[in-house]
Amino acid sequence: MENCTLEPISGQAAALALSRAAARDPSRIADAASVADSGAAFRLKTPAGEGVLVCKIRGGTQLWVCGAEAAPGAGNLTDAGMALLEVMADENQCDRIAFQTGRPGLVRVAKKHGYKVVGFIMEKSKN
Repeated sequence: MENCTLEPISGQAAALALSRAAARDPSRIADAASVADSGAAFRLKTPAGEGVLVCKIRGGTQLWVCGAEAAPGAGNLTDAGMALLEVMADENQCDRIAFQTGRPGLVRVAKKHGYKVVGFIMEKSKN
């Protein structure tokens, strides 16, 4: 990826960045600190801006994206981020990349990158 990099960051720095995305947690269980602590945290730098990724290896073959968030004012980082996830998966001998989202727009973009929907989160409000 030309002009795109990932650099390791602390869980504390990741939690601060992820706190902006807390309201979009589909499960409404995780908070920014627990997501940041659930994997390795990285700062994604692209020509469009910066963001944060937290990833871990599950089952030895799946790169799981625990959380991601673009910095305020950043442009669209999705394409660059997904390309860097491919590199990370290759470097870690992972044959799958996965994430959970409640954002329909991200699902549409991910499908263009070869992802497929493999499950649904069902919820019923009693209020």
